[in-house]
Amino acid sequence: MKDMRNPFTGRKMPLSADIDTIERRPIVETYAEQSLYSITNVGGVRFDTTTKKIAAEWMAHNRPYIKYGVVIGMDSIKRIMVNAVFALSGRKNMSSAPTREEAIAWLLAQK
Repeated sequence: MKDMRNPFTGRKMPLSADIDTIERRPIVETYAEQSLYSITNVGGVRFDTTTKKIAAEWMAHNRPYIKYGVVIGMDSIKRIMVNAVFALSGRKNMSSAPTREEAIAWLLAQK
């Protein structure tokens, strides 16, 4: 697995995430569709309307390239909500986990 830092990891400033997101698009596009395994750490991210917009754009752009993805860095309640959104939107290739180690285990278990 290649470790490509996610723009939302530990970000408190949505503008920084926006700049990082724009810079990373060409990197993601160099991979074949359905070839990337993603761990997104949202710990410390302030969820406001700007961050939600940036996250939605980032996910929409990356959707063709992500084979499986896991979101980490959330408390139990946010994790339940995120899993519900994944289920309702039909994103069976996405999940959430409490730790990076559990996220890696989940990704490795996918066929």
